[in-house]
Amino acid sequence: MPILSVEFENFRNFQHLACDFSPDVNVITGQNAQGKTNLIEALFYFSTARSFRTNKDETMIRHGEDSAYIAEKMHNGIRDFDLEILFTSQNRKRITSNGILQKRSADIVGLLPAVLFTPDDLHIIKEGASERRRLLDLPLCQIRPRYLESLSRYNKTLRMKRALIKEEISEENKRLCDAYNIELARYGAEIMCMRRNYLALLAKTASPIHHSLSGGKETLTLTYKTVSRADPEGNAEKNAALLYQRLGELMTSEFESETCLSGIHKDDILIDIDDYSAKGYASQGQMRSAALSLKLAEREIIRKDTSTEPILLLDDVLSELDPLRQNFILNHIGGGQIFITCCDTIPKDTIKSGKYFEFREGSILREELI
Repeated sequence: MPILSVEFENFRNFQHLACDFSPDVNVITGQNAQGKTNLIEALFYFSTARSFRTNKDETMIRHGEDSAYIAEKMHNGIRDFDLEILFTSQNRKRITSNGILQKRSADIVGLLPAVLFTPDDLHIIKEGASERRRLLDLPLCQIRPRYLESLSRYNKTLRMKRALIKEEISEENKRLCDAYNIELARYGAEIMCMRRNYLALLAKTASPIHHSLSGGKETLTLTYKTVSRADPEGNAEKNAALLYQRLGELMTSEFESETCLSGIHKDDILIDIDDYSAKGYASQGQMRSAALSLKLAEREIIRKDTSTEPILLLDDVLSELDPLRQNFILNHIGGGQIFITCCDTIPKDTIKSGKYFEFREGSILREELI
């Protein structure tokens, strides 16, 4: 059983909440703004050490309070964990695992992998490249500790370079920029290589799922696109040299424009349906089907890669699907622990085993076994 129970104090609209979960399907019902998505946010935070709604932890503290506390008891297939996280209004947090203080948030990432789908995941298809990079970054950070480390180092170096190129283009600053470029090229090449390998597996896994979801009418393809001269199919050592060369060529232009003009932080994923750009030509229904297929494929990959059943978090998804697609999704989420939020109750004959919760104003109004 992955997540056994949770307890919250002053988290979002929860003054206090404590509940036990089913190892199968957990259906969270209630009207809007009652706390359903807040629960999903907390569960996702335990797996990734980040919120999918905000970059500022202090905003998750209940209005009028100075701190918030969330705790989770879970089993990841190997051992039990008691995770506790304390947020303060000074933008500080304290994380403990089985009573031991964790030095870094990254220390809890991947203990229990999670796959999240929300209505905002349509942004994967129709918004900018940063949303599509997240499609690779989030799962890779959970299953590849080396990826999380490389991405963190890359982003830290990028922040320092962005601050530097806002200064004058002196010889000293050019030497420092060159040192940053060496690091960006090194970690960028590693990141590109891991992204490429994961994307190939994601495409292979998502294609048959999307084919079934579309009634056998559509073909989904994914392609890695880089703005640099690096070769996504090349090895890391060769690409590091190519990335470094390009960054050197652009150094003067970057100081003049005060913008980092090249690097893997600008790369993108081309998502096509029947050889047409999904972003440019797909309907809303096609976009939703593609995004759902990618998330279900992500779950399959994590399951096979880690031999751990990732929890599946579906936030307000089924209410926007027709009955045919609802049944398809419910038939493809068997196995493992699942959390589904919705405003309307899902027919009980659709779910074989689980638990229902009804939320009202941050409290559990009703809960019952299925």
